[in-house]
Amino acid sequence: MNRDDEPSPKPRQVLLDEVKEQHTTHWDMDVMPRAEMEAIYAEQQRHRKRRRLTIIAGVAGGLIAIACAAALLVLYLG
Repeated sequence: MNRDDEPSPKPRQVLLDEVKEQHTTHWDMDVMPRAEMEAIYAEQQRHRKRRRLTIIAGVAGGLIAIACAAALLVLYLG
């Protein structure tokens, strides 16, 4: 068999692992040390908790302001 008779090589295919892509925030997390990866996830979780508390505090402050305004309105009109 000479070179012309050889079948052409199959084209290479790049596979995309969609599940891994959805759960990995950075391409090299699969080669990171576990402790480093857990530290990153812990920091993200702390950030989410702080954000949630900030939103709750804002809503509570808004409700207190509305209640105070309503009380002042009742005192003024009453």
